[in-house]
Order: sequence, then structure tokens, then C-alpha cells
Amino acid sequence: MLELAPTGQGCEARSAPDATMASTPRHESRTPTDTAHSSRAGTLFDVVVLSVVCSIAYIVGLTNHGLTNWQESQRALVAREMQRSGEWLVPTVNQQPYLAKPPMFYWCQLLLARLRGVETGEFELRLTVALSGLFGVLATYWLVRRLMDAHDQAALKPGLGREAALWSGLFLATGPLYVRSSRIGELDIMLVPFVVCAVASIVNAWLSWRERGKVAYGWLALATLSATGAALTKGPPALAVIAAAGYGPMIFQSVLATSHIKPHPRKSWLTRLGLVGGAIAAAMMTVPKVHGLGEAIGALILIALCGWLGQLLTRSLAWANLASLFRAFSRTHPIGVLGVPMLVLWGWGRLVGQRIGAEAAAFWAQKETEDNLNIFIPISPIKNLEAMSFGVGLGSIAALIALVWVARNRPRLSVAWLVPLAWVVLGFAIFSLLGKGIGRYLTPVWPGIAMLGGIGVAHALANDRGAPRVRSLLAGTVIVLAGVSGWWYGYGRERSFAARSPRALVQELRSMDIRTDRLASFEFRTSAIDFYADHRVAPVGDIQIRDVTAGGKPMTIEELRDDIATNGQRIVLMRERQLANDGRDSRSAAERLKALGLTVVPIETSSRFVIDSGKSNVLAARVSVARSATTSPEVP
Repeated sequence: MLELAPTGQGCEARSAPDATMASTPRHESRTPTDTAHSSRAGTLFDVVVLSVVCSIAYIVGLTNHGLTNWQESQRALVAREMQRSGEWLVPTVNQQPYLAKPPMFYWCQLLLARLRGVETGEFELRLTVALSGLFGVLATYWLVRRLMDAHDQAALKPGLGREAALWSGLFLATGPLYVRSSRIGELDIMLVPFVVCAVASIVNAWLSWRERGKVAYGWLALATLSATGAALTKGPPALAVIAAAGYGPMIFQSVLATSHIKPHPRKSWLTRLGLVGGAIAAAMMTVPKVHGLGEAIGALILIALCGWLGQLLTRSLAWANLASLFRAFSRTHPIGVLGVPMLVLWGWGRLVGQRIGAEAAAFWAQKETEDNLNIFIPISPIKNLEAMSFGVGLGSIAALIALVWVARNRPRLSVAWLVPLAWVVLGFAIFSLLGKGIGRYLTPVWPGIAMLGGIGVAHALANDRGAPRVRSLLAGTVIVLAGVSGWWYGYGRERSFAARSPRALVQELRSMDIRTDRLASFEFRTSAIDFYADHRVAPVGDIQIRDVTAGGKPMTIEELRDDIATNGQRIVLMRERQLANDGRDSRSAAERLKALGLTVVPIETSSRFVIDSGKSNVLAARVSVARSATTSPEVP
């Protein structure tokens, strides 16, 4: 974690080059024209390399594996329903509002489908996340090049900025959790290009002001547009990351710039008050929630984190730091950059409210707040640290080493270091203090980790005699990671876990001329079945999903019996065996249906479908009223 106590080596108003490279001589053997031409050629080569790596990792075998993940199944189903109804404003499931997230992710699927002239489906869903992953990698490369090529990096070894940018992009492109997000149709990956572009634009505006003394309105407009895209993808959490990564470096620099100055006793007392006050407040919120060793460790992390944030806040309020921050903020306009997206998000909410009713819109807003805003959950930082330790692969390892180096050597930190440091540290703080420790929520933080690792590796190799061998090893590892990722998600998953998707089973049932409007699922629901059946599959019993998420209330067992008696047989998908200790009746679904006076005849199929993380085989059966039954017995 970044040390904010006086070190004697604080940042100046304009950050000096990194201490590790300060003595590197300038190389001026080339003319400016040759250098510019070489830089453009090198950049083009890097972009091609990154695009090829991403294409292998994200696009190979794009739809070989069917919809499996609950998130991607729901997104695919919503997008198709919006397309069929011609509705672009209100996402729906079963013609009922589904406002779990804003509509940007669905809009991108619909746009791709319109460009191809087809109905949106698996391809559009998977291509949307693949392109988001690719654009996020390229945006990260661009940001690092800008940071490293800034004027305060002029004394660095030529090519260092390009190498740092390339490693940052490659680390991000092959990070295990980043690859997963770029392969599975979860909307979190779409945050990355928007967030990185917003942060890059804010930083460019900041650097442009430092270089020219003028407000860069073009960069600020791009930052606002990118932040609006992020807000329409996942709402306020996206803007929180943009604020941390875009404006956090300005706070860090203002504090570090005066860290070598001995504070006045009153100011020192105020800083200690912030440290102690933040720690005490966190302790009061977290300690009552501790129920084990893991949560106790997590609580200690939250307490330390709040103490550090309290210290950071009180230091930034010192007059010299506050004046510096005011100048930086007045030239980068955080209120406008972050306020306009919030206004757009509010406007979308108002339009939705006019369409579905203010009460329904308010219900969804409250539901999303309750589901996503989880304050001071003790286990959250532990889960987040676990995800960060491997989420970016080589980048996570390199970032950890870079953090240790910064903590031990305490160099004067340039903007190139401050941006990823703020991104990672403040991003971790946001999702640990306000989240419940879900790894995919950290997706917009992965670029910061990759940048920290890439910049650290480039500096470490700059004057290392063994650098060529290390570069070859890293490059080989990246190639292997990209190849393995492409093979696994493109082909390996289908070979090993084809049964996790209901695609084959539903297609086989449809080939038997079974009416999809008479399909039902017993005590479980997945949108993937609805998607492949091309019709709502009626859920029955306790499906352990909220009604609004499922697109309506499930049928009770009695309602299923009555429906079959009135309208004829149904094809019911059910667990072959009931799971032990899941809170339900221990008898199998078939046994319980038979106890209602129904006949259950299994359908012989060659396709398998499993649920409960592969623990339960799903059986398809024809369920009808038993001929000998004159009355239906009561449910035991």
C-alpha cells in the first residue's frame, strides 16, 4: 500500500523521472523524423501483436460451447426479447421489466445483430464481450504509452515507454479472469474500454494543462462521453472506478509533493485524528460482523484501510495540498466529467419510470442498491485480494513485485506510477468497503494491475544484462497463455463440460416435435433453457430466484397439476436425484409428482444436461394425469 508518511523523497510539482532510471543517458543518434517514423511503425506492430493475441484468446471457437453461465444466458435472453419487441429503452424478461443493469450491453448486441441483419444470439453476445476485451487491451496500451512518453519522462531510455505499454497490454490480454470475462457473456468486461478511455482522457487533460497551461476541452469531452458509456453499462460503480483512477493520482501527487515538509503540530495532530478516526469508525462497523478467523483478518484489513484513507483525506485538506488539488481539479472538471454521466443515467431512469411507472422503477433502484451496495463486509477484502493475486496472471505477479519495490525504496513517483497505483489501491478500497467480494466486480481494476506490472517489468529490464532471456521467457509464457485460453474456451470446455449447457438437450427435444410452450423446469430455472427453447419455460416450485429476475412467479406444484389436468401433458425438466441438505423435500421430483396422481414417463435422450455445478443430472419426462386417478391427492 502506498506510504503517505513523510519519506524525504516526495514528488515535486512536476514529477521527476523514476529513480531507477534517473541516471540513464539520453540517446540522440536519430533525427526527430526518423524517431517519429520508428515510433509509428513500432506502435502499429504492437497493436497488431495485441490484436492477434486477443483474437486467439477471445474469438477462436466463439460459439462452440453453448450458454452455460447464468449471467450470459440472462443477457442473451433479454437482448433477443428487446429486439423482437422493438424495445430499446426498457430491458425485459418475459415481457416484464428487468432493470438489473442499464441497457448499454444489450444495445451493443442489438447493434451487431442489425449490422449482420440477423436475430441476436450467442454470436452477438460473445462477440460483444470479445471486442470489449480487445478494445480494453488496446486502450490500456495507449494510456501507458501516453504516460511514459509524457514530458517528465524525457530522460528515460528510448523505447522504455513502448515496452512498458506492450507488457501492460499483454499481461492484461492473457490474465485468467480477464480472459474469462472476454469469453463469457458477462457485462462487466464492457466497463474496461469505457473506464480506460475515460481515465486516459482525464490524465491527458491533466498532462496537457501541465504542459501548456490550458484546459484541454477535447480530452474532457472524450472523458465525459466515455464515462457516460460506463455509467450506462453498470451505473455508479463504474464512475467510482473512474474517479479513483482518473482523479486519485492528482490527490496522491498533491500529498506526496509536500510529504518531505515537516508538518505544523496542529496539522500533524489532524492527520493522526484522520488515521485514528477512520480506523475506529471501521472497527465499529466491522467487528460485530466477524464470525471466524477469515472474517477477523478481513476486518483488520478494512480497519487499516479506513485509517489510511482517513490519513489521506486529512493530508489532502492541508492548505498547500488543497490549493494544488483545486488547481488540478479546476482544469480537469471532475464535476462535469462525472456529473454528466450521472445526469444521463438519471434521465434514463426517469424515462423508464414514465414507461413502467415510478413505483416499479423505484423498486428496481432499491433492489439494485440492496444487492450491490454491501458496506463493511469483513470477508470482502480477503476475496478481493485472492482475485487480484491471479486475475491478471503475469501482471498480478509483476504488480505485486512492483508494489513491494515502491514500498521498500520509496522513490519519487512520476505520473506513470501514480495512475496505476491510485487505480489499484483506491479500486481495492472501493470494492472492499462497499462490495461483497465478488471477483468479476473487480474487472475494471484489472487494467491498473496490468499497468503496474508492465511498467515495473519495463523498468526492471531496462539495464539488466539478462533482459533478453527474461523477455523471451515472458513472451513465450504469453504465447502459451493465449494459446491455452483460445483452445480451452474455444474447444476444451465443449469437450469436457458440454453437458453444462442445455443447448444439445433442448435441440434434441425440439427435434421430437415437442411443443416448447409446454416445457417446464422443476425447482430450478436458467435463462439458457428459455433461450434455446425459444419460449418461456415455466419454472415450478422453489427455484431460489426472485420473481422479478425470473420474469414472473413460478408455478406451484398444485398449479402444475391443475394445468396438466386442464391443458394436457407437459415436458418437465427435473433433477434425476434430489440433492441432500438443500432445504427441499428429500424425495426426487418424479416421486413427488407421482404422489400428486401424475404419471411421469422419462424421455430417452442422447444429450445430457447437468446443473448444480455438475452435481445433478437433468431428466426430461412426459408428465400427465394418471388414468386411474379420479381425484388428485393433496400434496403431502
